[in-house]
Amino acid sequence: MNTVNSITTIDWLIIAVVLVSTLLSLKRGFVKEVLSLVTWVVAFVVAVKFSDNMQTLLVQQIQSDQVRYIVAFIALFVATLIICALVSYLIGSLIQVTGLSSTDRVLGMVFGFARGALVVVAFVSLLSLSPSIEKTQMWKNSTLIPQLVLLKDWTRDMLGKSSDEINPSLINRVLSS
Repeated sequence: MNTVNSITTIDWLIIAVVLVSTLLSLKRGFVKEVLSLVTWVVAFVVAVKFSDNMQTLLVQQIQSDQVRYIVAFIALFVATLIICALVSYLIGSLIQVTGLSSTDRVLGMVFGFARGALVVVAFVSLLSLSPSIEKTQMWKNSTLIPQLVLLKDWTRDMLGKSSDEINPSLINRVLSS
């Protein structure tokens, strides 16, 4: 049987996600991709950590505690994104000047492929929480999903007990909703 003919729509979507992630990272480079990821994490941490402090500065302008917290969170998040984007731009410019851009782009491509694969494995993991998904034609006919399930299982084994503790609590939360 010809493998290309047996690739389903869901397989093409999986390939597209990994390919788009890979190509975007090839274009942007490793340093920009890592800095982008770090920027989002830092922005979230700063917003969570300092929103309580900042909301006290907004008491005169905003009466509602919830709205005040949301405004403080968003303001801190966006401000941190902007500051980190400026730092990322400066570091990216430094990479260009040093002549490491080819290496940076190749490493970016590897990073993008890994990120795309991780996104797809996470998506398959979430889908597989539903017992009925394995009965669907999409799941049964896919060429790639069985491979991704193996990768999901391997990842779960690598993570060990922490993954075993997270999944049941996640399933219980989803079922109780």
